[in-house]
Amino acid sequence: MAYTDLVSSQTTVVQDTATTYNWAYDLPASVDNSPHVQQMGILLTGSFAADATLTSTLTGLINRLRVKVGSNTIINWDDVVTTGTGAVVPQLSVLIQKLGGVDAIQTQAGTGQAFQAMVTFPVGLDASRSHRVNVQLGFDDVSTWSAASGGFASGCVLNMIHIYGTATESVIVGSRQDSTGLTDGAENVITFYGKKGWNMLGVLLCAPSVSADGWTNIRVNNGAFRELPSSVWRMLNGTATTDPLQYLNTFTSEENTAPQWRTKQEGVEFLDLRRISAGANIDMTVTSAGGVVISGYPIWVSAIGSGTGNPPRQTAKAVQNVTGQVIGEGPQ
Repeated sequence: MAYTDLVSSQTTVVQDTATTYNWAYDLPASVDNSPHVQQMGILLTGSFAADATLTSTLTGLINRLRVKVGSNTIINWDDVVTTGTGAVVPQLSVLIQKLGGVDAIQTQAGTGQAFQAMVTFPVGLDASRSHRVNVQLGFDDVSTWSAASGGFASGCVLNMIHIYGTATESVIVGSRQDSTGLTDGAENVITFYGKKGWNMLGVLLCAPSVSADGWTNIRVNNGAFRELPSSVWRMLNGTATTDPLQYLNTFTSEENTAPQWRTKQEGVEFLDLRRISAGANIDMTVTSAGGVVISGYPIWVSAIGSGTGNPPRQTAKAVQNVTGQVIGEGPQ
């Protein structure tokens, strides 16, 4: 009970320039009784208009990714900083890799080289029924990202990819929360807000730069007595030890000839909060570096089959009375 499927987005990809795409489709129910959609994402295939020199995977091109399933937004990503052409692991890629998703691109050498790029993230959706999905995907300037004059060649194909199987948790990547007015070198208390019925698994901290962290020490105020430097947080989440970040691989004739790994990426840090209680906020004391804006994306999880709380709703209501409306407009 597991398979991978594609659904066409029927979206034409612009060859160059920054563009935002919007589309909707029906996510089909599983055909082999797989209970869940474990992961979903995008698959882009095509070729470049000229010889490309990539410095990041597809996440380096994405500045906006919003996916709404039914009435629930399951990922709401807005770039804190444009990745540009620097050799970095994009902030979105750090998030995806830490959650067990896929961020990979395969290409070949030569002018007009072909490529295929995939980005997936865990979702844990019920696969026993169909879902209506709305997607908003923003790209930065293609030629800047790829260093290929003219960007993409015509005919690039954008599809949605879905991995069916069995999952134990539903996952939501929450909207970006910005903290402003921070004092350089001082300890600043930052709060990230919880979601009713959902445990906060962690927070992805982002600085407005991919060359420097916006912090030096972080203390999560849920019992910790001392702050921890960024290097220790990277050890705790595995980046500096067992699970380094995958950087752009080197390909020769579509063969991966040189896998590349990084034990840190400046300007972004995943904080493993170990499932803070459902609905609870998390306060952290952050020692600011440079007084820059620090942004965070909370990641919420909930065991499949458990209650996840009622969604927020409007509580004021008006009762329609046409007779009263008409009479009320006359003399009283």
